[in-house]
Amino acid sequence: MKEKEVSLAQLDLAYLGQFVGLAANEAVLREMERLGMPHLRPSHGYLVQRLLEAPQAIGDLARQLGITQQAVSKSARELEALGYVQVATGEDARVRMVSLSPRGRRCVATTRAVREKLDAKLARTLGAARHRAAKAVLVEALEALGGAESVRTRRVRPPA
Repeated sequence: MKEKEVSLAQLDLAYLGQFVGLAANEAVLREMERLGMPHLRPSHGYLVQRLLEAPQAIGDLARQLGITQQAVSKSARELEALGYVQVATGEDARVRMVSLSPRGRRCVATTRAVREKLDAKLARTLGAARHRAAKAVLVEALEALGGAESVRTRRVRPPA
């Protein structure tokens, strides 16, 4: 039995925004893989955002992200195996510190460039005025829902 197609116009703004974000993430990940940076997942970004300014302890990352230390350790091990982070013992031997490696910093710069190209493509597709208007509406919606501050401060938590 064939399922009925969903009318995109009938979806609420939140779902549409989510689906646009998911499609954008998929496009970015495909391009990152093409550029020689495979095996990245959107969930890695939540951890990487916390490392942009300074190394962080596993426990601190877990508290900030609202997940277990085991989950952070697993992501850190994955990113370490890929060469994007370094994990070392802190001053207290019980504390493991995570920092971006040089490759991780290059990955962040590459991801930003890929996202800029994607945004430019959307601006060409929609037209500059509609692109600016779409961004303005999404910013206003984010503020109305109380999510703007966590984005501004790079404190977005992974989905539950």
